Amino acid sequence: MVRVQTNAAVPETYEWFLYGERRSYCLRNWGELYVSEGDEWSSVPLTGERGSEHTRLTAFVRAIRCGEYVNLADFESALRVQKVVEVFHSTVSATGA
Repeated sequence: MVRVQTNAAVPETYEWFLYGERRSYCLRNWGELYVSEGDEWSSVPLTGERGSEHTRLTAFVRAIRCGEYVNLADFESALRVQKVVEVFHSTVSATGA
């Protein structure tokens, strides 16, 4: 399901769902992970510090200058993910789902 709202009086949120036969996942606001096995969504505790814009940019600079990919996907991996997301969105647009 893709839901798009523009110019709506609601807080900005992000939700990505991955549906499976035995288990499904929900990622909210890029840092809250939930899992369901057919019942209610349960929070999954995430370890480590949530990155800020500064930490992401620092990781990006390290990748460019040193080839050091701390928690940042390399460019080849990122391009593969981008292509998958674009195919998903074009399929959803074409089918209206």
